[in-house]
Amino acid sequence: EFVGAAGVFAVGEVFNGDPHYVYGYSEAVGAVLDYPLFFALRDAFMGKQGLDGLAARAGELAGLSAQHATTGVLAGFLDNHDNPRFLCHTADQAQDWTLLKNALAFLLLYQQIPIVYYGTEQGFAGCGDPGNRESLFGHRDPAALLYSFIKQVHAARRLAEEHASFFGTPPLFLDTDQPAKAVGLARGSLLLLASNRGSDHADSPLSLALPPALQGAGTVVDLLGAAGEEFRVSPEGRLHLFIRNGQPRLLVPPHWRTHPAPDPVLH
Repeated sequence: EFVGAAGVFAVGEVFNGDPHYVYGYSEAVGAVLDYPLFFALRDAFMGKQGLDGLAARAGELAGLSAQHATTGVLAGFLDNHDNPRFLCHTADQAQDWTLLKNALAFLLLYQQIPIVYYGTEQGFAGCGDPGNRESLFGHRDPAALLYSFIKQVHAARRLAEEHASFFGTPPLFLDTDQPAKAVGLARGSLLLLASNRGSDHADSPLSLALPPALQGAGTVVDLLGAAGEEFRVSPEGRLHLFIRNGQPRLLVPPHWRTHPAPDPVLH
């Protein structure tokens, strides 16, 4: 009643991992934080479970959310004020920003409203309250690595919408030949290859069948790679490449980069 009377869009927080319990609240509030996916993302990208488990869990959650008519009005997140930050949990891995980059790319490209908690873009690593509510004053750096990375992925979203209906295209999970360590997430002709290996792993070969939108592309280019690395697509529609130092790859048809989307300005 309050949300309806106010006439505003609101996102509710139900701190629980049970999707049957959480998603039911969206029928009253209109949108809720996707805590079930939050826990699944953390488990997958912190290495507690394989990325094949994340793909299966995300598919399960999408089906459950549709039962409550919440598709498109779930809000995804990796950090918030009620939980230790993602980088706090990777302290034994020297606060591996590579793991966070993979998780952020997934979050930003999945079919939800992505929320980036302040300070994540600066590499904040606070643990319990009040450590996870650090002051941003004096620490805002637009040139920070994670800040720049988020801008890159956001620009790719805009580019995908410019060339096709990104927001109207449901996500498609693609199996790789290393299902526990790497997963493909496609939105039309935009393909994310995410890994939970972390930065301390050497180059790892990877192979997968591309989604139909990319099988006839001939080549694909990595928007995140150095100097726009380009890879040949086999006649069978498969891709063979390396995951370098655990970094995510964001692959698109080569002609996309000739018409770049405007660089988003984030404040």
